[in-house]
Amino acid sequence: MANAVSFDESGNVRIIPTANAELCQSIVDSTKSFVNCVDDFESIIQQYLIDILESKATELKDTKLLAIGLKNQIINETELRKEKENELKSLIKSQQKLLKKLKMKHQSLVNVEQKQTNTMTKLQKF
Repeated sequence: MANAVSFDESGNVRIIPTANAELCQSIVDSTKSFVNCVDDFESIIQQYLIDILESKATELKDTKLLAIGLKNQIINETELRKEKENELKSLIKSQQKLLKKLKMKHQSLVNVEQKQTNTMTKLQKF
């Protein structure tokens, strides 16, 4: 195929035949259109992905904060239970001491009563 220079009806210089030039221009136009469509699609997808990723990041952050809050609650509850347990143990100890003291007092009073009863019985015999 020889390189022939020609002019089209508009007066433009053509290196390739006019039919082929029109075909090439048609391919170039459809390629540009396709590239524009792909660019539009890419921008839509990127915006969609950005929105999704931002919402998931926010959701993840909220979940993380919730988990930290629950962990702190568990730690506080554990500490409160230990404190309550120590308080109850202390109360039990003091109540046991009081019970022991009262039992001794009771036994002492029973002994006094028994002695008094014995003394009264002896006095009644006379």
